[in-house]
Amino acid sequence: IGPNAATRLSYGFVLRSRRDEQWSRDVVVRDLLIDGGRDGGRAKNTGGGVQLGNGWRVENVHFTNFNYFPVWAYQVAEARVEHSRFCDRRGEESSAHDAVGGGQVADLTIGHNDFCGSRPGNAIDLLQGERSTISHNRTSALPGAEKGIYLEGVRATRVMHNRLDRGTIVLQSDVDYGHDRPVWNPRSNTVLHNTVTDSVGQGISLRYDHSEHGATQGGDNALIGNTVHRTTGPGIVIH
Repeated sequence: IGPNAATRLSYGFVLRSRRDEQWSRDVVVRDLLIDGGRDGGRAKNTGGGVQLGNGWRVENVHFTNFNYFPVWAYQVAEARVEHSRFCDRRGEESSAHDAVGGGQVADLTIGHNDFCGSRPGNAIDLLQGERSTISHNRTSALPGAEKGIYLEGVRATRVMHNRLDRGTIVLQSDVDYGHDRPVWNPRSNTVLHNTVTDSVGQGISLRYDHSEHGATQGGDNALIGNTVHRTTGPGIVIH
């Protein structure tokens, strides 16, 4: 799918599900190069890649030069993003160029992907959700273009065997979104055998919050066997 396929679509995507159609389930997106063709100077929040539906599988896809999220997962279950590559080379990016984003997901699998680029942003950024697995991914970035794993208000999610070069792993509440409701704190998550190198600030962090509207109970999170090298701050922070 060639350059500029998505640039004219406001909050749109090259490939997307039809929530009102049964046939939009269980779609396989495989063996593609999808180039968003971003060259800077265009509106934000335009031109995304793939909007997942329930049961979708994205496999062996190379995403490059997107202005909006290359992969968007929102209110979906049992989708998979595997063995793909996300590389931004130029352009004006939304959301600090997060690669895989979304929220309110269940049983999402993100594994064996490569994330690289010259712009800062999160490789994976999810708001709320449960029972997801994020494993065997690798991030590599230039100085000042860190790419991390950023999870807010998630539960029973496993983050395992990832390698982050110039990135961080963050588990925290969704306090930034809980202005009129209780805050969702992280609960029953496992962060296991990840390697973080050359991060700016802490390597791994776990944070709980409370608001005037209350908060869900957090806790029962496990950080086990992780390795952190050459951070500019503490290796692991819990607060």
